[in-house]
Amino acid sequence: MSAGLMFHYFTSKEELYLALVSQGVEGPMNSLQPIGLEPMAFFEATAERILDYIKAEPFVAKMFVLMNQAYYSEDVPASVKQLLTGFNIHTPTAEIIRQGQQNGTIRQGDPLALAIAYWSSIQGIAETIAMYPQMPCPQSEWVADILRAH
Repeated sequence: MSAGLMFHYFTSKEELYLALVSQGVEGPMNSLQPIGLEPMAFFEATAERILDYIKAEPFVAKMFVLMNQAYYSEDVPASVKQLLTGFNIHTPTAEIIRQGQQNGTIRQGDPLALAIAYWSSIQGIAETIAMYPQMPCPQSEWVADILRAH
């Protein structure tokens, strides 16, 4: 896309950056909407969907890097910082994990810590694939096994 065309849609670099980060927030939060799956099946399907996207579209892996940089950088616009302040994927994930613990499909342990382990695995995979696209992508079952009751 040419710079001229880009600025037809966005009035500034800050507006473009905010739009990208908004997409990076909405995607994961939308993945937590109830879809009628049992909790462990939900985590299996979510990991598979995300890793398939990462393999098919290099942009997806780069979005994970962008989001990480946006979250930790002190130089992002205030509008982006404000958007990221409300971004919390771990708490709703922990609730789904609690449901799986109650039905015996998800291992026992602190649900919030398990949510962190699950999402950190996906984040790490995405960042590695973004940096080294020739590397093999781990299987989604391995990510889901972080949560699976044995």
